[in-house]
Amino acid sequence: MTGETVVRGVEVSLAREKAFGAWHRHIHLWWPASHRLSGDPASRMVFEPCAGGRIFERATDGREFDWGLVEVWEPPERIVHTWQPGGPRDRRSRVTIEFTPIAAGRTRVRVTHTPGELAREEWERAQARFTAGWDAIVKAFANPREVEP
Repeated sequence: MTGETVVRGVEVSLAREKAFGAWHRHIHLWWPASHRLSGDPASRMVFEPCAGGRIFERATDGREFDWGLVEVWEPPERIVHTWQPGGPRDRRSRVTIEFTPIAAGRTRVRVTHTPGELAREEWERAQARFTAGWDAIVKAFANPREVEP
């Protein structure tokens, strides 16, 4: 954590294009069940791959829970999206995910979470929760399945 920013990273044994695809296309395979809003361990995380796309969770009963909106879509380098898991869209923080090749078949994935539109007090209350959450999320992503980009 640096100041008002939560930064977490992980190196994965995937080429950048595959890591990028695993992050958004296969999020339902690696996103921790413990970090889902519905309480439904069989819910499915969905990441619409375009600027303006939604990030949401769909429970097996069809209910949907908004997590954020994609603002910047730059495959295979970067994704920027809002972050308001289950909250109102006018109170959202911002997440940037960067994919940097570090060697043949290896990529560094860096997640940077900033306050965005959250009030300072709201960010300070949530920052420890966000830090613990991103720790669990990058750990879950650390060994993604081999997938096509």
